[in-house]
Amino acid sequence: MSIARDWGETTASAEWSGLPKELRDALARELDPDEKLLWAGCPVAWRVAIGGMTASVFLAIVALLFGIAFFGIALDLWHEFEKLRSAGLAPSPIDGPTKGRLLVAASLGVVITASGLFLLLSPLRILANAKKMIYALTNTRVLVVCVSRRGRVRVRSLEPGHPLELTRLEHRDGSGTIVIGARVPGNTSREFSLIGTREPREVERRIRQTFGPK
Repeated sequence: MSIARDWGETTASAEWSGLPKELRDALARELDPDEKLLWAGCPVAWRVAIGGMTASVFLAIVALLFGIAFFGIALDLWHEFEKLRSAGLAPSPIDGPTKGRLLVAASLGVVITASGLFLLLSPLRILANAKKMIYALTNTRVLVVCVSRRGRVRVRSLEPGHPLELTRLEHRDGSGTIVIGARVPGNTSREFSLIGTREPREVERRIRQTFGPK
């Protein structure tokens, strides 16, 4: 979404053009009657989702390895029992304790492997959720609005104070991350991040002009 260079050209209708209707409606419901929209835009979805996707894939691989390990334990127990039964040292059918160990190992293998396979699908869900986010800047706050697949809306907002602490990271594709540092009661700091922001330099400029010292 292109950002107007001239503040005088900024209007709500211009800022909302091109945004998905579902996100536009969610943001419209969030704005107060006297709140003025200065900028709104959807982030680069994969930039937002990459952290969660990487973690999900890592956990999926770990779960699959553990699942395979438990299947291997169950298989070893079965082979050991077969050897003992062939030598006449184990009863037939399989005795209670050995059967219990086999069932536990096999069940754990099934559950953990299924969990790993489910986690492999998580990146798709994480990416889909990232595509339903919108960032916005108003004359009073910075917002992140997320709309879930079930229609639930989650909103995070920050009213930056002074001194204004901004950190910007730019990527080669033109997107970037803006981190807004804020002081909360107790003199502790809080960070509010806009990950995958398009044209981050212009967005940062707008934040500074809106909340910086007058």
